[in-house]
Amino acid sequence: MRKTILFFLLLFASRVFSVEYIPPRYELEVHPDGNSNSFSLRINLKCFVNASSTRIFVYIPDGIEILSGDKEKVIELDSGDVYEDILSMRFLSNGRYVISVKAHYLGEGSIYRDMEIEYLYVLKTDTSFTYGFSVPSGFYDTLDFAIKDTALVFLSGDYHVVISGYVSYYDEDKESRIPFPHARVCLVNEAGQVVAFVWSNASGRYTIDTYLPPGIYTICVVAKNEAAWIGGEFFEGPRVFSPQYRIEAANMNIVKNFDIPAGEQSCWVRILRSMYKAWKWSNENFGYARSCIKVNYYSEGNKAYYAPIFDYIVIEGSNKVWGAVGRYVCTHEYGHGLMYEKIGPIEAFGPSPHYYYTVSNLEFAFVEGWAEFFGMAVWSDKPSYYGKGWVERYIPYPYSSSYWRYPYWKGEDGTNEDGRIVEGAVMSFLWDLFDGPQTNDGGSADFDDDGIWNKAWEIGQVIDKLKIDIFFHVDITDFKAKWDELGYPNCNEIYNINLNINGGSEGNKPPSPVLLSVSLSESPTGILLHWSDSAVNEGGFIIERKRGTGNFTKIDTIKMPNATSYIDISVWNEQTYTYRILTITADTSVPSNEITISTPPWDFHVLWIAENGVELGWNEFFGNEIGFQIARQRVGETYWDYLYAPPNTESFIDNTMERGGTYRYKIRGILPGNSYSDWSPEILVTVPGLNSPTNFTATPTSYHSISLTWRDNSQYNTGYEIEYKVENGSWQHLVSLGDVESYPVDNLSPSTKYRFRLWAVDDAGHCSDTVYASAITLPYLSSRDISALSGNNSPSFRVSPDGRLGIVYLTLRDGKYSLWYQESDDGGNTWSDAVKIAEPALPLVNPGLGIRDDGRITVVWKRDTLYLHEAWSFDGQEWERSQFTNTGEWVCSPGIWKNRVVWVFRTEEPYNYYCLAINDTIYENRIGRCLHPSFAYDRVLMESKERLCLYSISERLFEFISPGRYPVLDWENGRYYGAFVHGDTVFGISMKGNVWESKVMLGKIRVPSGVPESLYTPSVAGIDSEHGVVIWSSRDTLYCAMRLSSSSWTFPGVIEKGIHYFSPQVATDGDNLYVIWIEDGVAPYRIRFNKIDLSPSVSVLSPSLYDHNCRHWRIGYPLRISWEVYKSIAP
Repeated sequence: MRKTILFFLLLFASRVFSVEYIPPRYELEVHPDGNSNSFSLRINLKCFVNASSTRIFVYIPDGIEILSGDKEKVIELDSGDVYEDILSMRFLSNGRYVISVKAHYLGEGSIYRDMEIEYLYVLKTDTSFTYGFSVPSGFYDTLDFAIKDTALVFLSGDYHVVISGYVSYYDEDKESRIPFPHARVCLVNEAGQVVAFVWSNASGRYTIDTYLPPGIYTICVVAKNEAAWIGGEFFEGPRVFSPQYRIEAANMNIVKNFDIPAGEQSCWVRILRSMYKAWKWSNENFGYARSCIKVNYYSEGNKAYYAPIFDYIVIEGSNKVWGAVGRYVCTHEYGHGLMYEKIGPIEAFGPSPHYYYTVSNLEFAFVEGWAEFFGMAVWSDKPSYYGKGWVERYIPYPYSSSYWRYPYWKGEDGTNEDGRIVEGAVMSFLWDLFDGPQTNDGGSADFDDDGIWNKAWEIGQVIDKLKIDIFFHVDITDFKAKWDELGYPNCNEIYNINLNINGGSEGNKPPSPVLLSVSLSESPTGILLHWSDSAVNEGGFIIERKRGTGNFTKIDTIKMPNATSYIDISVWNEQTYTYRILTITADTSVPSNEITISTPPWDFHVLWIAENGVELGWNEFFGNEIGFQIARQRVGETYWDYLYAPPNTESFIDNTMERGGTYRYKIRGILPGNSYSDWSPEILVTVPGLNSPTNFTATPTSYHSISLTWRDNSQYNTGYEIEYKVENGSWQHLVSLGDVESYPVDNLSPSTKYRFRLWAVDDAGHCSDTVYASAITLPYLSSRDISALSGNNSPSFRVSPDGRLGIVYLTLRDGKYSLWYQESDDGGNTWSDAVKIAEPALPLVNPGLGIRDDGRITVVWKRDTLYLHEAWSFDGQEWERSQFTNTGEWVCSPGIWKNRVVWVFRTEEPYNYYCLAINDTIYENRIGRCLHPSFAYDRVLMESKERLCLYSISERLFEFISPGRYPVLDWENGRYYGAFVHGDTVFGISMKGNVWESKVMLGKIRVPSGVPESLYTPSVAGIDSEHGVVIWSSRDTLYCAMRLSSSSWTFPGVIEKGIHYFSPQVATDGDNLYVIWIEDGVAPYRIRFNKIDLSPSVSVLSPSLYDHNCRHWRIGYPLRISWEVYKSIAP
């Protein structure tokens, strides 16, 4: 081991100090002469060998001015020639100066020593001028060249001395002075010992406050700090800046400002400041720094290097000191010194010059890559530093403006495959471990392209623990192994990508993500992407998108690792987008899988249109616009007008069109960056000449009149036109009006539906759109407030043998219930006044109405759950009343059939039901459980949970398994007709004798929410021994169906449509069907009446406003069921 080290030292030393004798080409002598103000310099040069081109150069430092003579010239000399020249100069300030004279042969290489140089050391004070070719004698000797850095603490004496001042130096351009912070200001005694020193503050100010024994002292600034000191090839200690001041301890308060001259000495300041920055940064980030290092600075030359054996740094030329490059050079070389002090003398030999992409060897690439990383990391806190943007990217080729074509690991010609031997690849890897969002590679603000951040401490610990092997070798592989050994974060992907570990000629790529889903997002509005992250060290993701069949482009970079979602707000309506994602980890991955999505349509439409404008609406699903552009073109014209709407709106009012004109409109979004979305589809808008009237209402005021009202919305109209039609007849002109808002229509038919249409007009021939209204005139039957619509309180309706129509119904006024009777003897055209029969105590009356054989009109009703009442009258005006007792615990349903009062009551549990009939004799029979009974003569149709059963007063006649609810029953000429509801379906049944026909589905019932089902109970009537009819209501439609002689039933026909029809009842006298119902569900309730003529000779309209296919029903002959003929309207 010792032999190896000794051999290496000798080898290195032999490169620096040659032992071979080389004969000189010149002999150079310099002779100074002068005083403290000015002096001259005589130069003698003797040539031993022909020198056709010899350069003479005299270096004159700042502070000395040339009065005459040339500081540089090129001459020709032959063998034996002697050249002589004299330069006259004068001092500008006191100080220590080094003047150099150089003679240099410019020809091709030879076997002679072709350069001679002489140094002249000059000391200038207020009273003396001292020079020499070696260290000058005298007091200043100890300051300049052998200062003893002792900083004595214990001083004796009574003299209190306070020395203060300001330290400054010239900037790079030598135009202005700037403070010299952290300058070492020393107080030195005559023995050359530093008795006190301080550091200047950030403003360059210092104060020495101490006690000194009597004596002469010198106050000076020494070129040294904690990081480095400026030395020279022939000096033992640090250099001392000019000026220097001699003081006596007897002086109390002294002010001495140090204005360090420009040129070489200001370069010292810049070097010390850069080295101090490196020393401080290393301490703060690594927890350690190297020992104070010597720096040799030469004003001439263009090199900078670290000498490992001698452990000093050499810097040549001011361009290696100043600016971003100079600062980087200083810290770069400090990084070399730090590595060698920590790891040891690495045997690292490589090419010169070398660059980031230079292919060398493991050791050299590691050493240089480390120094490049360190030199830039120290300055990475600055907004701009040398190398920013290069640490991970490809740098410009030297002397060329084009960017380098390959990643660093490929080398200069792009053929290399091992990044461990390329210093730029090593630098990139180290930088990726170090950088974070604030110290990134300069490509994007606040973004790091890998997922490992701010690991400077970890890097420093690895360097501290790395050691060279027995062959003085160490490289980036050892660094990575030590990193893993110390348990620091997984950096395999960064290592493999930057250094191309086993990547071949194609290189390593980070793992691609897997795009999982693409969907619409509402908060914020956009397209939401979800993916799974396959990488470990990623720094972010690139989102790429293409529209339609176009090409993919980058739309955003997600500047954070481990992201799994993204919302694209730069999209627009009615487009098809395809997305893919790439991972960023020191490089980009191959794209992920692709997913396509279509965005919602524009839905560009008209919200409202009027004579003075139109409001347009659209779907503003995406909110990244800065406004909207709306294009308008009048049909027949070629140019477009452009209107504008603000952002985040979904409507726009255009009131600049002409009345009656037709226009095309389209819209598009105005996007950031002076761009636009695509146009929406066009829409066509016709502006009305006049606004249409609104609130057009037709209100029946009697059985022969309807009142029309509306709201006038136009500022231009002069009047209105009104037309009418009866049911589905033809439209006819009704009236032309002025600018009014109402009109009464009279001379109408009762219980008849009329339709009206209305439009505004003006003198210019414009017309508004047409509005419609309809109404049904009131029947002759009186209107009543019917408020008791719960339970089975439907009105009861019958036809007497003499043709009289009777109706009984319940009302509620002022908290009292009343039972009323009305009748008509002309087929329903006119009705008698209502007669109050009774005032029941409860609303559950369930009135029943019947006509006995002797003509008595009989009404039965429940007073409460235990009592049944009966009232009868021959003329409908005078009524007698009675009360039945012992009617059972719970009276369920009373009725009048075939001269009998019939009802059903319930006993106590097990809730058996009994049917009773009264006609001078009481009949009673137990019939079992049942619900909702109905009656036909002496027969009772009851509903149980499983079947419908038909009972006589004395026995059960028939049952069939067909459970339903609300059964109804009628009898005519020996045949029973029945109907019931099962689920939402109405069924019809028929029986003659004891033989039931199969039940037939007639239609559906739709009961509105919140309305009792009992109000939608069907009604049945027998017409003759073969024909019967069932009516029922479903929401806003009244239906009917008829049993035909062929034992079949007709399809349901529509009697009327338009309102809610509650509790419909049907009766017949053989020639006509009579129908009543309670109109709508809003008080005051009206009982409506209509008559359907069964005669085949009547000229009729269609039986339905909504079904123009007239169905033929047979009652032994062709018959068309319809409304009675309507009367014409007379204005």
